[in-house]
Amino acid sequence: MPTYEQDFYQWTIEQAQALRERNIKALDWDNLIEEIESLGRDYYKDCFSYAVLIIVHRLYIDYWVAQRERNQFHWQGEIDNWQTLIQNHLTTNIKNKLEKEWDTIYHQARQKFIKKTGIDTLPESCPYTLEEILE
Repeated sequence: MPTYEQDFYQWTIEQAQALRERNIKALDWDNLIEEIESLGRDYYKDCFSYAVLIIVHRLYIDYWVAQRERNQFHWQGEIDNWQTLIQNHLTTNIKNKLEKEWDTIYHQARQKFIKKTGIDTLPESCPYTLEEILE
């Protein structure tokens, strides 16, 4: 039987089979726990990243006047894509955690916007709510 470190893919197949069969002795508990926790972290990180990207692109539309006419439809299309992706992962708990970290999310988005555009006259606090970002 391959171990977690030797052949992760085969390990997942065997662990799934052991779960289906309720074969408790065949389960690799420590690695299963780590993988389940990792799945949750990954879902949250994805939502965090999509929120940052959505805010950056909203900032482009609202504050990068010189490029708005040329790029606004592309930026809005990107926003629409990320909103769909975030909705696919969003749970009540993830949403609550995003709300708690909203200042950090905005700070990251603001920094990305400034780095790309050179425009640093943005509001210090996020001009959007989480609900507006998710719409």
